Formats: sequence, C-alpha cells, structure tokens
Amino acid sequence: MMKWLRKHNREIMIFTFCTFILGGVVFTGVQSFAVTPFSAVLVVNGEKVTYKRFETLLQRRLQQQEGAVSDEKLKSLQTSTLQELVQETALMQEAKRYGLQATDAEVAATLQGAPAFQRDGRFDQGLYLNYVAQVLHVSPAAFEEEQRKNVLRQKLLMLISSTVKVSEDEALRYLSRLPEKERQELGKDPQKLRSTISQEQGNAVVQAWLQQINSKLKVENRLDRWGKQNS
Repeated sequence: MMKWLRKHNREIMIFTFCTFILGGVVFTGVQSFAVTPFSAVLVVNGEKVTYKRFETLLQRRLQQQEGAVSDEKLKSLQTSTLQELVQETALMQEAKRYGLQATDAEVAATLQGAPAFQRDGRFDQGLYLNYVAQVLHVSPAAFEEEQRKNVLRQKLLMLISSTVKVSEDEALRYLSRLPEKERQELGKDPQKLRSTISQEQGNAVVQAWLQQINSKLKVENRLDRWGKQNS
C-alpha cells in the first residue's frame, strides 16, 4: 500500500491543487481576536477563510518537503498557501456569480476517472479511501468538496474562454505567420487549426479576465497578527 502511495503522491497532489494563478495579490489590514480553528485567517472580498482550512493545506504542502523545513521555507510555504486560498475563494465567488454548480455525479466522475485511484483500469474504493485517510488526513467528504471546487473552477474557466470565436480571416492570418511545415500540416486539418487558435485565444482571454479579477480583490491577512500575539 505505501509503495502505491509513494508512486502516486505527486500525481494526486497535482490533481488536488490544479488551479490558475491570480498574481500579485496584496494582503492588507489586520485585526486582533482570539484564535480558534474556525477563526478567519483571511478575508477575501468579505468572505472568511478559516484557520482550519489554511492549516490543512499547509500541512499537505509540508508533507511534500524532504528533510527539515527551515523558518524561511516555512514562511514561504505559508505565503504560497495563503495565495492559493485567495485564488480558490475568488474563483468560487465568480463561479457563484455566474450561477455555476458542480453535481455529485460530476465529482464522482472526476474521482473515478483519476488513474491513481484505479486498479486494472477500474476505480478502486479501497485505494481511494486509504489515500485520503493515510496521506491527506482528511475525510472523504472534505476531499470530495475540494474536487467539487476543482470541477467548478474548470467550468468557470471554460465558460470564460468559450467567448472566443475564430473567423475564416483569423484562421488565414494565423496560418500565414506559421513556419512552412506547420502551415502545411494545419492547413490540411481545418478543425485542428481552429482548435489550436481557440486554445491560444482562450488562454489570453482567461488571463486578461484573471487580471481584472485580481485588480478588484480586497484581501485581509490576519496570520501575521496571530504571530505577533503569540510571540
């Protein structure tokens, strides 16, 4: 069992934390209060993120480290964990604004389709439950809620990128800029050509949209104040 866990640990960590980056988030403002697992470590656009959620993700990052973790490295991991939580919260707020939902069936399909949870090409519940309990140290319900957020994130980004429409003129201009070999290859496959252009333009649209979201973020980081209170 542990051999399987070591083999698939990185794959599932990527599966768990797959996300787009909101860059340059500025943490502002702190307040004084008693710390509990359900205290807010962050407030993102008025929505609280609990210390329990922060600690769960931080411990998961620490598990991926080899050897002792220095104070400097711990500080870096804390910052990246806070950044990830800001990203997650902001995107979930946008998904809600667009009225998007992730059904139980969609979450189940995501889990059952993950190769790391399969044996002989089929989903193995024992592998899944053992990994969640022994490696992630969370309940299946908590892990599945994370996957629900991943499904919502994918739906949201697909919705934003779906605004891209490739015209015939755009396709021809795109072809004209390619090296001869690529131009001939894509020129023979109009569907692949349009798909390639759509993907590139879709990525650009998503990045511009993320920058717009980032520019409007209001984030309060309370972790620093906790450290001062406990010192």
